[in-house]
Amino acid sequence: MDLEVRMRGVQGADELRSYVERRIRFAFDSFRGALLWVRVRLEDQNGPKGGVDRSCRITSVTRSGMTVVVEEVDADEQVAASRAAGRAAATLRRALANASKGEQPRRPREC
Repeated sequence: MDLEVRMRGVQGADELRSYVERRIRFAFDSFRGALLWVRVRLEDQNGPKGGVDRSCRITSVTRSGMTVVVEEVDADEQVAASRAAGRAAATLRRALANASKGEQPRRPREC
């Protein structure tokens, strides 16, 4: 599994990158053989203004071409990353289970 972490406007980038890499590898460990790559994008949407504006977007692509995208927003980057990793792993687990049963993936709902 190829893992790439991108950050924009985030303080303490080295420590946060290390945390995110560990969290992603732990969450996606059971899918290691099925995944081509995982991309994580962390950003502070409002800059130094503060507030609940730190987002973590995780995009994962399987060897079969299935794509799972999850985004979480929180006041803390680590919380956003941890929640996004958990949700992405759960979503990927369901999608792979449905694919093995021969079911077609559901289309995302329009917001």
